[in-house]
Amino acid sequence: EAMTRPGAPAMTGGLQRRLVVMLISPLILLALLNAWIDYRSADNVAQQQDQRLVALVPLLADSVIGLADSAGGGLLMLMAPPIEAFLGAGPDFAAFSILDADGRVLRGQSWLAGLPPTTFEPEFHSEENEGTTWRIVRQRVQSVAGEITVVLADGTDPRQQWSRSILFKVLLPNLVLITLAAFAVNWAVRRALKPLLDLKEAVERRSPRDLSAIDEQASPEEVRPLVQSLNRLFGLVNVQAEGQRRFVADAAHQLRTPLAGLQAQVEAWAQAANAQPAQPSVTLRAEQVNKLRKATRRTSQLANQLLALSRADARTMHPQPMQRVDLKELCETTLQTHLDATTAK
Repeated sequence: EAMTRPGAPAMTGGLQRRLVVMLISPLILLALLNAWIDYRSADNVAQQQDQRLVALVPLLADSVIGLADSAGGGLLMLMAPPIEAFLGAGPDFAAFSILDADGRVLRGQSWLAGLPPTTFEPEFHSEENEGTTWRIVRQRVQSVAGEITVVLADGTDPRQQWSRSILFKVLLPNLVLITLAAFAVNWAVRRALKPLLDLKEAVERRSPRDLSAIDEQASPEEVRPLVQSLNRLFGLVNVQAEGQRRFVADAAHQLRTPLAGLQAQVEAWAQAANAQPAQPSVTLRAEQVNKLRKATRRTSQLANQLLALSRADARTMHPQPMQRVDLKELCETTLQTHLDATTAK
């Protein structure tokens, strides 16, 4: 019992914890995989939009048909239909600008002004303006008005929208789902392990002398091999204890007869030695005989005690089932029974 009590709860708690972790871990991995798939999907859409922006750059450059005046203070533009569709689809999320070689705005939004690219390759970057994150492409091109820089900005970048909505659309729902799943899995694991806990409590409630077999049919199928092993162990211990009891009983029976004869002989010697006149040699012999008488008495008492112990063990091999006892009532009854005798002493 001392070995079972500290070990069983720890083992059960560890098994329950491992089951919960093993069942919840795939959900966490699936949530992370879902977030990664969402991001990859947003990234693919964003790459398609980047390609669409690059395709619109030549059309925007071709929309320039000349200078508004000889001083180059403006541009004459005839927007191509795709450019008009891009700018008209979302006025708050689409912008353009055309810059001269020095980076001054000739047409379009002024916040898109900046140094022109050093090459004729398109350059992408993201920039925040008035609370919106824009995906911006810049490219130097040759037009009828000379060398210009075409700038297109798209405020519907899926990657930026994904990063803004990751908390409420990805992480928070997955966190709620994992939390609810953890409670559900924990409840299910507790219910599944309840027969194992009942078996542990049944073993803990046993008396150290109770070596009867555990009911295998009341245990889960997965635990029956363990119950069978425990029953075999109980049987072996019971056989060993029974052998020890028989040995003690047989030894006590075998010793009683010769010890009784020896004690009777020693008692006779002691009486004869004590009845002789007081002489130094006789007194010494009487003391030795009295010591031998005391030793034989102790040996006989020990043999009787061994026999009584063997009989007591045999009676306690079939213990009564445990039952609840009112400790207060038991103490009152015991005190009332022994109070008179105690007062008299």
